[in-house]
Amino acid sequence: MKKRMVLFLLACIMILSTVLTGCSQTGKPEEVAKGTDVTEEIAEDPIRVNVGFVDGIPALSMAKLAKETPMVKENVTIHYDLIKGSDLIVSKVMNKEVDIAIVPSNLASIAYNQTDAYMVGALSGFGNLYVLSREDISSIEDLRGREITTIGKGLTPDIVFQYVLKSNNIDPAKDITINYMGGATELAPAFLAKKAEIVLAPEPMLSTILSKDESAKIQLSLNELFAEAAGTDLGFPQTVLIVKKELVESHPNFIGTFLDEYEKSVDWARANPEKLGKYGTELEITVPAGILNQDSIQRMNLNFIDGNEMKEIYMKYVTILSEVDAKTIGGKLPDEGIFFTK
Repeated sequence: MKKRMVLFLLACIMILSTVLTGCSQTGKPEEVAKGTDVTEEIAEDPIRVNVGFVDGIPALSMAKLAKETPMVKENVTIHYDLIKGSDLIVSKVMNKEVDIAIVPSNLASIAYNQTDAYMVGALSGFGNLYVLSREDISSIEDLRGREITTIGKGLTPDIVFQYVLKSNNIDPAKDITINYMGGATELAPAFLAKKAEIVLAPEPMLSTILSKDESAKIQLSLNELFAEAAGTDLGFPQTVLIVKKELVESHPNFIGTFLDEYEKSVDWARANPEKLGKYGTELEITVPAGILNQDSIQRMNLNFIDGNEMKEIYMKYVTILSEVDAKTIGGKLPDEGIFFTK
């Protein structure tokens, strides 16, 4: 029964194996119990915190924290765990095995609705899927009557894509042909072999394709198209940072400080692609260091949004998902209690 539940939840979340993750083995954790002077009086009692982050782009946002381990006090121990496998992150969250984690946005809603154990502390990454082709495509209208090859049928990026199409009066069932492949290992070779003319591909796969085919061009950003359709400035939140509710209640100052340090880690990742590649290699993150540059980092859309802006963006996104399929967010819209703000 437990295995079936995990598989059911797995079917509801993003394409972690392609958009967010790399291989499937367990990552090597980093653990530090040594403190620095980041702040004082952050935790009166000794605490141990388990931080999980999915391999891929989410792991890059946490790389500075995991490598440099800025601690807050001698009595705080943080265990950083690189999670390589979409099934593992679902299991760890639903079984409450992590205290802080970077997860797909809709998994945060599922966990809140079904366990009431986690809160969203910040948005950490926005849509990183792009329409790629060798011919010029100036607008989404140019996709009408064409075949688009992508991955993840019925999963959240697919829902976003179809929402954007419908918002532009394009019927996904009649006006366009969407060809779904099994995963990233099929999509990139199909495009490179010219078996697929137009693809909707995520980073870091996109940068890998661009590095191997100079004729390939980025035509449209799904994130920008969503922003236009939904009336948001930043697009759709692909990943969020969640925190265990009991940790928020027992150590709110620690959570506040951790969020501050995570924001610095995100900003650093965006500004230091070369060193980020070095850290990623040392942490065994499977994003190739060779593709990391200012352009690819910008396309990965790492960001840090908290407070009221976070609430507005997140709720708009999960509302759209719920209108298509409520199961993708755990059966119902989360209430205000899902958010932690400093």
